[in-house]
Amino acid sequence: LLSRSSTLPLCIDTTKPEAAEAALRVYPGRALFNSISAESERLEKVLPIAAKYGAMLILLPLTEDGIPETLEGRIDAIGQILKAAESYGYRIADVCVDGLVMTISSNPQAARLTLEQLAWCHKRGMNTVCGLSNVSFGMPRRDLVNQAFLGMAIGNGLNMAIANPLQSELMDAVRAGDALSGRDPGMRNFCSIYAGSSKAAVAPGKELSPVEAVRHALLQGNTDGMPGMIKAALASGAAPSDLVDQILVPGITEVGARFERKEYFLPQLIMSADAMQAAMAVLQPLLEEQQKSAPAREKIILATVKGDVHDIGKNIVAIMLRNYGFEVIDLGKDVLAETILDAAEREQARLIGLSALMTTTMGQMKVVIDLARQRGRHDLQFIVGGAVLDEEFAQSIGAHYAVDALATVKIANFLTTNHTNRHENFL
Repeated sequence: LLSRSSTLPLCIDTTKPEAAEAALRVYPGRALFNSISAESERLEKVLPIAAKYGAMLILLPLTEDGIPETLEGRIDAIGQILKAAESYGYRIADVCVDGLVMTISSNPQAARLTLEQLAWCHKRGMNTVCGLSNVSFGMPRRDLVNQAFLGMAIGNGLNMAIANPLQSELMDAVRAGDALSGRDPGMRNFCSIYAGSSKAAVAPGKELSPVEAVRHALLQGNTDGMPGMIKAALASGAAPSDLVDQILVPGITEVGARFERKEYFLPQLIMSADAMQAAMAVLQPLLEEQQKSAPAREKIILATVKGDVHDIGKNIVAIMLRNYGFEVIDLGKDVLAETILDAAEREQARLIGLSALMTTTMGQMKVVIDLARQRGRHDLQFIVGGAVLDEEFAQSIGAHYAVDALATVKIANFLTTNHTNRHENFL
């Protein structure tokens, strides 16, 4: 009944060999069996039954003499069980080890011993499981003890916990622990629960067109699915340049706006940027093929200035400029003024785009422009952009201000067709 009402795997927990066989015989799939200890009866009578039905095993470091009181004793017990299980074809991936935590109320070192055991297993690639409530038995505010122990256990490699999923504080700790330990790729699950924004969600029952699916994937940061969705959109008749100009650039701009409004957070921003790059990996060769017949355009140097490591906005600008035929030399982020000007000299580029996202680094833009003047490069034209900049600042340092990627394209187009030093509003 349980196996039909839930898609989750079941754990068969019994000490009786006949009950184990009866349950495993009817279980539709591969069960998790709890448990196999180093006791001779469990190894001789129960292990063969579990192996017969291919059940995965929970190993309990328990011997004929009881629960070992030292880490060495527990390691020895685990070794005995593994040796016996290996004779039936079991591998490390087929088992998990019980942390077997005892209450700290009677043994203050009990939690530490379990944490050491978890760390030992983790270093050897073994999965682990532990019941949380044992550690706090006989203590006041058991919830606080359980929460603290769970965090420490996750930090030592715990994979699974026997806990009450209705206890919100514990589940908060589990999700945060997954994010901190790298088990939540991109912090996707954590952000979906705690970021508080559902604007990227699709209404139930609504079927997205191939082009709409691209935008949705971008907002969701679906990097893996993006190449296939781009190809589907192209197959439906969408032009590569339209996907960039009408879907990807507005979409990533919306992601940035949500970040500014604190509806999205940094992991979501990064995932969407990665999805954007995945899309461009498919589109860029097609765009370059289209541009072969177009007249050659000028080169432009792009860089995020020294001390600033934010480059998502700059990357969007690079995509837009390339889409409009410019040859972009992207120097990346945290770039020295000398490196920027050396690149302009080497590439014989007259346009330089500078990006900064922090008030502490925007001053580096003036450093670059002043150095250019010192070198006698009065022919260079600078376009600056970033969340902390405005028109007044740009004019004060002798640069053109671009509020977004499209504005950058307009300014670059103007400067390549009008050799002027005037500062105008191009929006």
